[in-house]
Amino acid sequence: MSRKVGAIVNDAQSTFILFITDGVNADISETDRIILKSSDMNVFIQFIGIGYYQFDYLEQLDNMSGRKRDNTGFSKMTDLEKADDNELYMNVLRQFSLWLRGQQ
Repeated sequence: MSRKVGAIVNDAQSTFILFITDGVNADISETDRIILKSSDMNVFIQFIGIGYYQFDYLEQLDNMSGRKRDNTGFSKMTDLEKADDNELYMNVLRQFSLWLRGQQ
């Protein structure tokens, strides 16, 4: 199924996309394509890995070459139910905040 990333992005405003996962990406090549395409747009994609799984692919996204701008963040949270509000918000918004200020 083909998806149009631009359909949800308005370059006049920043777009924040949040993915929460507990496992392996089944569509790595499609995810790479979307991340590369969206790096030229006003969009930031934050991934949160939950649980004890090793999120090798998501952890290496900050090193993805070919992007105009680093437009991804990754945080791992072992137990979402035990996280307090501060930990949750820091994990979700820390890298997005840097991106908004042009520091990422």
